[in-house]
Amino acid sequence: MITVSNLDVQFGKRILFQDVNMKFTPGNCYGIIGANGAGKSTFLRVISKQLDPTRGSVTLGPGERLSVLSQDHFAFDEYTVMDTVLMGHSVLWEIMSEKNALYAKPDFSDEDGIRVLTEQLFPMATLITPNIPESEYLCNRIFNALPKPCAITNADDMIKAAQIMYRHYGCAILLKGGHATGNADDLLYDGTVHWFHASRINCTNTHGTGCTLSSAIASALCLGKTLPDAVYSAKEYVRGAMSTGLDLGHGNGPLNHCWNISK
Repeated sequence: MITVSNLDVQFGKRILFQDVNMKFTPGNCYGIIGANGAGKSTFLRVISKQLDPTRGSVTLGPGERLSVLSQDHFAFDEYTVMDTVLMGHSVLWEIMSEKNALYAKPDFSDEDGIRVLTEQLFPMATLITPNIPESEYLCNRIFNALPKPCAITNADDMIKAAQIMYRHYGCAILLKGGHATGNADDLLYDGTVHWFHASRINCTNTHGTGCTLSSAIASALCLGKTLPDAVYSAKEYVRGAMSTGLDLGHGNGPLNHCWNISK
């Protein structure tokens, strides 16, 4: 709720409006109408704290905040839509700007990219989803043991590696077991060990499995599921998409992302 109390706005001797008292309550849509110069835009600028009133106050309810869509239609003409959205999150925009600067370097290296990934993006993440080779690399990197191999060959190794990454990066770890021999068992570690056991699917429709899995987890989290439940539902979705994959072209085919949509 927005409460306007005893609001005055005056420019020199000109009083634009005086003793305005009103409340904007939740669940309602309000419109402000008036002749040109009546002070509509000025009133909105005062409400959004872009302009200080001559007298009075504008307050929000406890824990509430106000967002404003600027009327400057040309402010971001030089930016892409993606850049404009990211600017709304200062940390992400800073990371994106650094990434673009790194890509522009003539001597850009894998080390540059890995540093941004591990030092800036991982600590912001709720979950990262490395497979076994990636987990081996990350654990070796944590202990400055590169290129000495850190082998993950069994379930105990997976748990130890997940715990190492969890403590170092400060986010949950889904260590995917697709590269292991035998079953394709995945391990989620969020301070507690969660195993997701599954038999291996014998198919070649595997192009995009990692991206699909992480996107499905993110979607399930947005629906309000807990992290373990989100991982479970995402894994089931990917397994269905692999089992009914599309045999197109040569090599590994794509997943069938629409496998569970009823006709």
